[in-house]
Amino acid sequence: METIKKNKTIQGLPEEIIEKLLSYLSVESLKAAALTCKKLASLTFLGGRFPNDLPLYERLEINKNIKTLSFPNFVLLGVKEDALKEFLKHVPNVEKLRTTGMINLHVVSNALTRLTHLELYGTSSTLHQIKSQSLQSITIDELKFIPDWEKFASDNPRMNTMKIEKVPENFDIVKLLTNMKLQRLELPMIKVDDNVCKTLRENTQDMISLSIHKASFVNCQENLSEVKCLRFHEKDEKCCFERFCPGLI
Repeated sequence: METIKKNKTIQGLPEEIIEKLLSYLSVESLKAAALTCKKLASLTFLGGRFPNDLPLYERLEINKNIKTLSFPNFVLLGVKEDALKEFLKHVPNVEKLRTTGMINLHVVSNALTRLTHLELYGTSSTLHQIKSQSLQSITIDELKFIPDWEKFASDNPRMNTMKIEKVPENFDIVKLLTNMKLQRLELPMIKVDDNVCKTLRENTQDMISLSIHKASFVNCQENLSEVKCLRFHEKDEKCCFERFCPGLI
């Protein structure tokens, strides 16, 4: 009769059970367990604070399987640049990062060289820190300060998709569209005038989708039917926590 060998390591468990077990650990223990669990492809931190203990990270193994990484706002309060940098070295193949706008984006873009999608929750005021040769799409909860779009495009040459939930009053879609060669763009309610309409006609021919809140065009008398990529939406704003953790509130 064939002997059945029992797998005594966590690696043999189904991924949903592994994630359930990890949810009971402290932040320090979670990092250690997650980075040594080679099956895990997605890692989310929902409690505690990000440790600034460099020796902790230096003892961890590099996990190249983790592709999605999520940090809610409170986890990163008081995190030191060296600690963040050291941790990110251990997840070099992350392709999608969901985090707060308060994170050091310079460290992120330097450490995560395979990052293709970035979601920033809360207020984002440091987009100018992003310099990535791999980043293709970005979702921004609230754009606090407008970057130099020409420089942003130069620093992030593969960027083709952008979604912004909130924009400041001085937001200028004309500058964005004339400097960024985007394929997809989604915006909330913005100011629309004749100059904007002219830009929509002249600078969107190569776009796949341009979605703008319907209320932006209430007083617009222009016929924009020739702007084939233009879509109107009526999405309500959600709080950043609801978007970060859907179903929890």
